[in-house]
Amino acid sequence: NLQPICNRISFCLVCNFIFLSLFEFKMSLKMRIIILLFCVFILGCKQTSKSLEQGAQVKFIPLKEASFVEDLAPFVDTLLCIEPECPLPSPLSKMLVDRDGSMYMLGFGGQMLALTSEGKKYKNLVGHGRANNEYVRVSDIALRQTPKELLVLDEDKVLVVGLDDSVVVKNFRIPDNIPFDGIAPAAEGHYWLFSAFPGSEDNYLLRLIDEEGRVLSKELEGVDLAVSFMNITQSANNIYYLKPQSSEHIFYQLEQDSLIPRYEVDFGDKSIPERYYFDVTKNDMAQYMNAPYFKQLSFAHETKNHFYFKCAGENAVEYNFLMNKRKPYGGIAWINRDKSSDIYVIGADDRFLYVVFNKHQAEVYNDSKETNLLYRYIVQTIDTGVVFKDSDEVIVKLSFKNIIQ
Repeated sequence: NLQPICNRISFCLVCNFIFLSLFEFKMSLKMRIIILLFCVFILGCKQTSKSLEQGAQVKFIPLKEASFVEDLAPFVDTLLCIEPECPLPSPLSKMLVDRDGSMYMLGFGGQMLALTSEGKKYKNLVGHGRANNEYVRVSDIALRQTPKELLVLDEDKVLVVGLDDSVVVKNFRIPDNIPFDGIAPAAEGHYWLFSAFPGSEDNYLLRLIDEEGRVLSKELEGVDLAVSFMNITQSANNIYYLKPQSSEHIFYQLEQDSLIPRYEVDFGDKSIPERYYFDVTKNDMAQYMNAPYFKQLSFAHETKNHFYFKCAGENAVEYNFLMNKRKPYGGIAWINRDKSSDIYVIGADDRFLYVVFNKHQAEVYNDSKETNLLYRYIVQTIDTGVVFKDSDEVIVKLSFKNIIQ
C-alpha cells in the first residue's frame, strides 16, 4: 500500500516549498499570511490522513465492487490437478503451502500429512502419543519460513518441528491454561496464539508468546461472537490472516510482533450489527446465522491478484467473494444456494487457490448440486475417468483471470 508513503512525500514537498517561499523570496505580509494559513491547512490534512491510516489499509465494498455470476468458467484462467499418492486427512480443516509448493495438511480428527508439490509423500512429521515429541490432539498448524519449521498446536503445548534437514522437535507449554485454537508464526522464537474463549478477566483473544511460554503482549479484546473454527488462515508468501472478530469485519494480518488491520469489508446496512448475537438473538446461534445480514467472514486466502473469503448471508446461505486487489470493481461473487459445504477453498499460493475433490463427490453430482458453482465447475472441467484412475481424491488448483468488468 503506497498511499501513506505518497502522502508523506507530498507533505514534505509542500513544506519545502513553503519554507523557500517564506525565507528565500521577497513578498508582501499579506502573501506570507496566506501561505502560513495554507501550511496550517496542510498540517490538518496530514493529521486526518494519519488518523485514517490507523484503520484498515484497504477497504473492500463487495456488494458494489464484485459482480454476482452464475458460471465460473469465464473467469478461471487455469485448472491443475495433483493426484496424491496416499489418502488425505478427511475432512480437511487446514492446508499450508510452502515456497516450494509442498503441502501440509490437517484433518478435523487431528491427522497430519505432508506432500510434495507433485503429490508424493514428503515427510513423517510427528507421531501420535504422549511423549514430548508426539501429539495428542492437534488443533491447528502453521509454518515458519526462516528457520523452516512446522508449528503444531496440541492441547496444552506447542510442538516446533524442524523441516530443513531432519525432523527436530522441541516443545513448550501454553500459558494461562487457555483453550487456544489457532496458531501463527511471529518473530523468531515468538508465536501468535488465538482463543475464541480466553476465559480470563481481560478477554483478549490473541496472545504473543515466546518459547518459555511467557505472554509478551495481548491483543484484540473480544466484544462480539467468536467461534473456534478457521480463525487463522495462510495465504501466499506464508502470510497469515485472522478472520474478523466483530461487526467491523476487519481481516488482521499477523506480522512479526504486530497486528495489522489489513482488509476491511464493508457491506453497508447489510453488515451484522454490533453484538447482534448477544443483544438481539440472546445467544441463539440458529437465529443469528439466519439473520438478514452478512456475518462470520472466514476462509481468507490471498494470491498475488485476488483476496478470497466466504461468509453467511440471510438464511445462512453461503456467499463467496473473490476481490480483485489491482482493479476496483473487478471482483466476482457467487452464491452456494444448496448450502452444502463439501466443496471449499482450503489453501493458496501466489497464483492458485486449492480445493480438495474426491471420487464420491463426482459420482453423487446431480442437478441439485448445480447451484454450487464451484462444485459444478470442477465436475464439468476435470476428466474424472483420468484423475480418479489411481486415486479416490485429487487436489484441484484454480487460478483466476485478472478480472475486468
